[in-house]
Amino acid sequence: MSASDPNSAELAELRERRLIDKVTEESRKRVIAHYLTLAIGFTAAVSLFGAVSLPAWIQSTVQTAIKTSIEAEIKANSEKLKQHAAEIERIQQDLNRRAIRQETLLDVAKETADRLNSSLASHADKVRDLEGFTIRVGNLEAKIAPLREINADDIVANLDRLQRLSADVATLGQQLADLSRAAAARAAATTSTTPAPASPYTTVTDASLNVATQSRSIASEIAAKKSRTTVFVQFAGISRDLVDKWRNDLGERGYISPPAERIASAIGKFEVRYFHDADRDTGKTLAAAATAAVRSTIPAEARTARDVDLTGFAGAKPRPGTLELWYGPPQ
Repeated sequence: MSASDPNSAELAELRERRLIDKVTEESRKRVIAHYLTLAIGFTAAVSLFGAVSLPAWIQSTVQTAIKTSIEAEIKANSEKLKQHAAEIERIQQDLNRRAIRQETLLDVAKETADRLNSSLASHADKVRDLEGFTIRVGNLEAKIAPLREINADDIVANLDRLQRLSADVATLGQQLADLSRAAAARAAATTSTTPAPASPYTTVTDASLNVATQSRSIASEIAAKKSRTTVFVQFAGISRDLVDKWRNDLGERGYISPPAERIASAIGKFEVRYFHDADRDTGKTLAAAATAAVRSTIPAEARTARDVDLTGFAGAKPRPGTLELWYGPPQ
């Protein structure tokens, strides 16, 4: 109820009038009862002494006393009435203040509810984005799963077959070169004045030798990449630019380091994780390299990266030669 509501003013005025009427009626009853008692007493006294004619001054004194008493009673009741009216006014003002305060609280509650609804809508959008990201991660995981199933022995066998094929191609190239030289010798021994046509073996030989060279180069590159260790960096609490400097440092030391991942659980950690027995020594070497890389950019870092054995990890493991570097400032 607003303080300016005309209904509230009318209600207060009605209450005030009712209180005044009640007090007036109560005062009137008390005055009538009081002077009725005096009248009865005076009548009894007159009856007791007989029909005596009272002097005029006595009648005047009695009337004056009665009038004075009535006026005093009315004045006292008027004062009480004013006090009640003032109390009613105070109560009405208090009600008005409370009504204003209630309206203010309702406005604040509405504003808070609007902000909450807006925040919930924003969180709903973020939840939908997160669900979409989760689905994309799941799809990527499904695509990566077949790659994890590739056996390292099959890779080695394919490399061996490629190397044997390169050797066979090189032998074939050498044989073609010999045939080319023999054909050229026979052509030079003839007495014909017509120039001998160019031997087709020369082109085939060059192509074969080129294939053999490229095959050996590809095989060497695959073998070199296979022998290099891949390091996935998980970090928190620092800038990505700083982490990229560590990745470049590790790359110069012969490691392959894909883009780093920011993850909150890395806070307080400084460790290298390996998942296969064959990577145990690599884990110790990588821990030392990671310590040097971090201290080169954070001189105040007093911790040393520790190698963590996760060969007993029950979940899906990365392929051999894949390790993880976790770093976050001390808590």
